[in-house]
Amino acid sequence: EKKKCKPDCYFGCTIRKRIMAIRCNRFNPGRDFDEYRKKLDLWAHPNGLVWGMALQIWGRAGGWTETLSCMAPLQEMMLQSWDGAIRLFPFWPKERTASFRTFRAQGAFLVSAAWRDSGVRDVEIVSEKGTLCRIHGDWSVTDANTGFLVDTSRDEFGRLGFKTVAGGKYRLNVK
Repeated sequence: EKKKCKPDCYFGCTIRKRIMAIRCNRFNPGRDFDEYRKKLDLWAHPNGLVWGMALQIWGRAGGWTETLSCMAPLQEMMLQSWDGAIRLFPFWPKERTASFRTFRAQGAFLVSAAWRDSGVRDVEIVSEKGTLCRIHGDWSVTDANTGFLVDTSRDEFGRLGFKTVAGGKYRLNVK
């Protein structure tokens, strides 16, 4: 039978700490991922919703905010863009298969990608505004509609950049 969290627990307060650990390179996927998943399982309701606050104490106040934030560390393990460039699966456990569709990234991008066979696969980026896209890694970029290669450049930090058009769809392949 599934263990229930104590009514006086507050899982939601740990989310910010977990995100900062990921962003500050203190998160070890091999060690920390399973522990985080166990915490999520404790807080999951039969319908799959995860509330980060004990209803017995907090009632419904903040329930939705805390629910949504509980998933934020998982997203940070798969996609980061807080520094102005996209990182794909920066802290994902190498032995676990995963994928996501249309995660939002800074710069008005919708990003989809998969992790399998210890590598990033099936990367697609949709530009909503037509801004310069920056991404970490060594990629070849093609326009998904025409199949033509897109010109790329590197900035002073070594991040790949390419120009996009509003509504444009781009596929990235590891070089």
